[in-house]
Amino acid sequence: MREPLDNLKISGIFGSSSKSRTCYSTTKNLVAYAASGGVVVARLDLGAQRVSEQRFFCASSKSHRQEVFSTASLSKDQYGLIKPEQSIVIKGDTWNDADENSDKTITIGSDLSPARCSPSKIKDRIKDISCLCLSNDGKFLIVGETGHQPRILLYSMAPDSNDYPVFVIHQHSYGISQLQFHPEDSTIFTSLGLINDGFLHIWKLSSHGVRLIASNKNSTIVLGLNWYKDSALVTYGVRQIKVWKFENPNNAANSKLAISRTRTAIKGKNIVLGSLIESTFIDCERLRGDQLLFLTDSYQIVLYQNGSLISFFQLDSNKQYDNILVDWDNDKLWLSYDESVDSIPLTHILNHQERLRPTTGSLNSRSSSPIKSKLFDTKLTEPETSPRDKQRILMMSLLDDNVLLYCTSKGEISVITEGGINQISNPSLNDINVFKKIDQNLAVISSKKGDIKLFNGLELSKYDIELPDLPLSEEITALDLSLTDNRLVVGDSTGKLLIYKENECEYQENIHSSAINDVHIFEKDQIKVVITVSRDRTMNFIQLVDGEWCICETIKDNKGNIIQLEISDNQIYTISSDRTVSCYRLDIVDHMINVSKENILSVKNSPLKLQLTNSDIVVSRSDKSIQIFERDNTSSPRVLRLLDDQGDGILVNQFYVNNEKDQIICSSSLDKAIRCYSFVTGKCLNQYYAHADPVIGMTTVANKFVTVTGNGCLFSWEMKTKEDIAETATTAENLDLVSSAFTEMTVSVPSTPVKSPKGISPVKLTHPTPSYSPIRKESPVSSSPRRGIIPANQLITSKVDSQNILNTLRQLRRLLANNENVENIGEIRKEVSVIHALLEPQETLLQDFGDKLLQLVEAKLQN
Repeated sequence: MREPLDNLKISGIFGSSSKSRTCYSTTKNLVAYAASGGVVVARLDLGAQRVSEQRFFCASSKSHRQEVFSTASLSKDQYGLIKPEQSIVIKGDTWNDADENSDKTITIGSDLSPARCSPSKIKDRIKDISCLCLSNDGKFLIVGETGHQPRILLYSMAPDSNDYPVFVIHQHSYGISQLQFHPEDSTIFTSLGLINDGFLHIWKLSSHGVRLIASNKNSTIVLGLNWYKDSALVTYGVRQIKVWKFENPNNAANSKLAISRTRTAIKGKNIVLGSLIESTFIDCERLRGDQLLFLTDSYQIVLYQNGSLISFFQLDSNKQYDNILVDWDNDKLWLSYDESVDSIPLTHILNHQERLRPTTGSLNSRSSSPIKSKLFDTKLTEPETSPRDKQRILMMSLLDDNVLLYCTSKGEISVITEGGINQISNPSLNDINVFKKIDQNLAVISSKKGDIKLFNGLELSKYDIELPDLPLSEEITALDLSLTDNRLVVGDSTGKLLIYKENECEYQENIHSSAINDVHIFEKDQIKVVITVSRDRTMNFIQLVDGEWCICETIKDNKGNIIQLEISDNQIYTISSDRTVSCYRLDIVDHMINVSKENILSVKNSPLKLQLTNSDIVVSRSDKSIQIFERDNTSSPRVLRLLDDQGDGILVNQFYVNNEKDQIICSSSLDKAIRCYSFVTGKCLNQYYAHADPVIGMTTVANKFVTVTGNGCLFSWEMKTKEDIAETATTAENLDLVSSAFTEMTVSVPSTPVKSPKGISPVKLTHPTPSYSPIRKESPVSSSPRRGIIPANQLITSKVDSQNILNTLRQLRRLLANNENVENIGEIRKEVSVIHALLEPQETLLQDFGDKLLQLVEAKLQN
């Protein structure tokens, strides 16, 4: 990949991390769903029944102190919401200033600026998304989080809006379980905390802020929330239905009484359940007027009217129903159960209901009505489908043109019309365990239970070889694919190796006593060899001889778990937990392989990941550093320590080296951020927020940079030039999905760029990345106190203004001018280059000063 990695943009998102109905939302022709650390809002082309556009919204968990400012002078987007340069934080009653390490008087801050140094790292992680909701008019999106100091993120869906939150609300503890916009007023929405929090809040949105107008405590287990009337809503769950009423500030009657009260209490009333006292209410739909339909876990549709439950309709007790949906235009009540979608005439349900008895005994099961629509009684999978392929319908929704949309637990989005069921999304896999690059234009991903898909940089496709079902105690841990003869090699957690060719198993044997960590297919001159490494500290070579696979050699040199295997030409490299990098040479002698050891490299700490470049052997270590060996000269390795924006080292679990541009991009399992560094100096060039789960693999496929997480999300990135950024500096980009494959698509992603004197793009984070040189601890400029220079890695923790930088550079300039022989001039030059990079967003005077300073350094070097 020749393009630089310090300016990546998402070009395609495959898969979904939504595991419940609260993480899906639809309105008109829009569908929103969670994708790892952010939310994808997809625009559907209902005529062609496909996704035409995508837009990705994501916010980091960083917080930064900022003085209170006026929002009156800010510009507004097409929907009338302000467009701040950074998110506006609204701190509620649960905000703890000690967590932010800031003064208690600060009430508004920047959500996307880098946090200061703090012992706590929990608050810096991207939170898991627990719920989301689109307003009925499609103008706003709200997202709820779970975890430490959960937030409500409010985005504008205007075409000219930013892709980071306009408002960030801190009011709940532990997490948010439900979010719902008012069905007729998109300026009012409600939020409900988890059972540990329990608070139900009503919020009022204005063009410049969000205000809490009503609140109350809820102490029951709530499974769902629906708006009931203009000023009422209903919560339902385990053995309870409760109606809540509040004073709507938009009502004419209430507006006349708008006096000093800024917040009122929501009045709650429990509904008498009678004979349904033992039931759990799992879904609710508004029927008409003040009528509601509830679905219970005892296979009943219950009618609520005038403050009480009055009648019920018994469903088939052999089916596990999950969702209901009212379709008045077609006189249908849609139901989902197991892997099917079904419908019953709505008039039949209303005309054949039985009155509820005011007793406390449970209802007896009754046979369901035989009247149902057979057109859509269709299984989503074949009856013989393996258990790993089973899925559950999470939500259903009616779109325009009488189209029914449903989303499944595997991330599949499909629509139902009179013509049948059509899948409109391209889902990834759940529980991804293996991601591997096969060649320059193809990569393979596999789930733990053996579902395999191929990715060519544009689209995901199912692999034609299907693996048999695995026992619950086994999972796929390694695989490789040969494109020459369509041969698949799979290793599992028990040490068993399977070799398939065109859907037939050629070889199956337990060749290791523990899990197989990596497997490679080696092909040369009609010789085919499968190489495996395992936790049992051995490396096996299985060769195809006369049509039969047999183990021809076993190497037991290592004293620890062999973690990874890489092959370059006829050289084999392995890393092991015994802190070694082993190099072997593989030769062909008389049509048989001959393996000889070439070298053993010592690693200071346990290695985590290995990558081979044209000239280097790059190994990430458990001590938050990267050790780099030259392949031709391995005697003196170079150590690179990569730091985050707080100046702390990061534990690099996955990385990719772009050797042609001297850049390394990596991911840490702590805060899940994707960071790009200089491979020479270790300076952070940019960082991106997209994932909420650890990245299990990253590589390049078809000139696209690809990252994959275990929760089933695959992100395809492409490089954007500075000219492209300038063109989109005032408008958020959409992901154009005109074709079925992702072609020429770009979506903005929140990142942390180095500031530029040009106009800042509103779709990018505006806080600067750290400017330091972490290549070695013994850097002469950063470690020598006698020079009187502010180290670059300390500039981030202090207020960086023009005067401080100017004084620092003057001291360095005097040092270079007064000393004829300055030791380590090369290291000083690197440090000056780092400081000069910090000058870019400053005034022209400082830029000219930096240029003269570099000229002085060049003159010293020439002398």
